Amino acid sequence: MEEFEGLVNSGFKVSQDGRLLFFPWGVLSRGYVVPSEDDYWRLQRLITACMVVTTAVILVPTFFGAYAVAAVLVVAVLVLYYVWTRLALRHFEVVDERLSFHEIMTPVAHALGPVKLWLSVIGSLVFVLVGTLLFILTPGDWLFPLGIIGFFGLGGVAAIYMLILRYRTAETEA
Repeated sequence: MEEFEGLVNSGFKVSQDGRLLFFPWGVLSRGYVVPSEDDYWRLQRLITACMVVTTAVILVPTFFGAYAVAAVLVVAVLVLYYVWTRLALRHFEVVDERLSFHEIMTPVAHALGPVKLWLSVIGSLVFVLVGTLLFILTPGDWLFPLGIIGFFGLGGVAAIYMLILRYRTAETEA
């Protein structure tokens, strides 16, 4: 559950004037001032629940090979999240401050920890190699292997970036 906690925390930041801000769409949205601690904990619980449900919505149909169903369900969850954020945040003060990619990735990197990040790097490398082998051995079927290479290649790059962030922030905190 700490992975979800890191992802949820990545959507919050303390502004320079000390106010807690919430960014419902990460780097793609402006910040909303969280008026109280109760509102903060309510947002934390709801975002965590949304992430757990979204993960299940993606994994269950995908496990059974129903990729189109998974895609439709993801779109439905995104629409529901959009509607929920519009309703839940309509009374929150909007500020023009934005999150940087670095501010989003740092809490996730700390929540995952070095072991999981290294395992992600190694696992991604293995899948990129498998995708490369599939690409070479099945020349007529190139879309699936390229998808594997692209997905796990980006995942490996993200894991390496988070490892670097962990070590850099650990040095500055020490």
